[in-house]
Amino acid sequence: MRYLLILSMFLFACSSSEDELTTTMTISNNKIDESITRVALVGYDFNNLNIQYGQSKKFVFNEGIQGGYTNVNVNFETDCYGTGYGISYNVVFLEGANTTITLNDCPEPECDCVQFSFSG
Repeated sequence: MRYLLILSMFLFACSSSEDELTTTMTISNNKIDESITRVALVGYDFNNLNIQYGQSKKFVFNEGIQGGYTNVNVNFETDCYGTGYGISYNVVFLEGANTTITLNDCPEPECDCVQFSFSG
């Protein structure tokens, strides 16, 4: 009986760590000839970025997301041939997990047209 008690205390102590509960977001750029220069949402502003076509970047939300994890407005700024564009997308984040947002070209690629895909 003592053995089971010690074993259960050990398993409970090792079952989850704070790192496992960290919410993250991966941004992938699938827009030809555009780079993502800024990503912002409530409580976070990641600027001076240069996420080129075919690249991804992971962002960590150490403090969680203010206001909750559903319908979070994520703002993107992109650079297309020297012209800046701003776009936004409402995201449902998975608390303690990674959410991936991919910016894709439209069927006929244009700087001011983006299609989002989401996984998480």
